[in-house]
Amino acid sequence: MPESKAAWQRLGEMLEDRRVALDPRYKNLVRFVAERGIDYRLASDVEHARRTNYRRPTLTAIEVAYGWRPGSIRLVLAGGQPVELDIAVTAPA
Repeated sequence: MPESKAAWQRLGEMLEDRRVALDPRYKNLVRFVAERGIDYRLASDVEHARRTNYRRPTLTAIEVAYGWRPGSIRLVLAGGQPVELDIAVTAPA
């Protein structure tokens, strides 16, 4: 069964929060994509729930860029919580 628009919107909000939690400088999406190696349009589309038809490798790339373990997006879409990768999170100055 396809996930609801609300599930994708929840995912987008969680990704935005995660992006800024990784580094407060990442409130700027352009900086985030440049430093994390992900396409701007892809990051913007998923954060704003503009589309839902991503291939599995694309979802994995998104998860890694945001510091989540592969499979986390499907967990979130099913109502669960993502699993964070063991990476350093920058504390606000």
